[in-house]
Order: sequence, then structure tokens, then C-alpha cells
Amino acid sequence: MMAMTKRKILDYKIVSNSSNAETFMNFIKGQIVPKTKKTLFMDNARIHHYKKFKSYVNSIKRKVIYNVLYMPIYNPIEYVFNSLKMYDPALPVRFEASPMPREASRRSRRDNIHSIISIN
Repeated sequence: MMAMTKRKILDYKIVSNSSNAETFMNFIKGQIVPKTKKTLFMDNARIHHYKKFKSYVNSIKRKVIYNVLYMPIYNPIEYVFNSLKMYDPALPVRFEASPMPREASRRSRRDNIHSIISIN
């Protein structure tokens, strides 16, 4: 998971398995909301429409704008993800294909991603 402004990456969280709505909401609540007072722009992933998340956003008086359906070209974070994939073509991570033990593979890719992303 990752959040960004026009100028920088606000924060990110590497999730070893697929994320769910609760994980996403905790990320937004704990790591993003305290860092910005802006409108949230999101794609139309199912977890972004989680009822508890929408209630939370309304309770803190924030606005969410959703991207046009099936148009990732208009989503700036997709460019960040594409840049990351140039550094680590295995993203999204497929641990089964790695010659290293599963945990070592996770750590090395996670460390690689951490070194690529700088949070200011």
C-alpha cells in the first residue's frame, strides 16, 4: 500500500499477503490522515469502498474522489508502481519462483523496495 502527494510519497506499507479492507483502513487512519489534510484520491478497488472506511472519512470531514473506472493512466500512483517494477521486475512479488528460501526472498525484495522509496 502506498499514498502520495503531487510531490512525494507520504508513506507505504508492504503487506506480505493480499490486503483487506481493515488493513487498508488502519493504514489510512494511522499513517496517512495524520500527515495530510487534503482530499483523498483513490482508484476503484473494492477496499476503497469499504463502508467503515467511508464512515470514517465522513467523520473526519474529508472528501474522497474516485478515479474513472478502468483508467489507471489517470492515477498518478500507477507511475510510481511502474517505476518500482523497473527496479524489481518480480513485482508483484511471486515468492514461489524464487531460488531463495521464501522468507529470505521476502526480506531481500522488501529491502530492495525500501531502498528505492525515500520518504521525505
